[in-house]
Amino acid sequence: MLYQLAVYALGHESVGTAAIIYPSQADGASEAVIEIADLDGSGPRAQVALRPFDLGTVVRIIAEQDREQGARVARSLVYGS
Repeated sequence: MLYQLAVYALGHESVGTAAIIYPSQADGASEAVIEIADLDGSGPRAQVALRPFDLGTVVRIIAEQDREQGARVARSLVYGS
């Protein structure tokens, strides 16, 4: 999966980012980013972001049918914090 996302991120003209979004119940889970660089050292070519989301928060949003909060959480998962 990581390989496929790296290839996807490399498909952009500028530095592209692909994301792996996964559920977590760990307190303080935060995003980690893997940078893919050219071998010539000219800088990053792409990034793969590993984005955890708090499963309890999603359950609460669904139970309360809070569309506004749901939209904010979805936006942060898709585009990052």
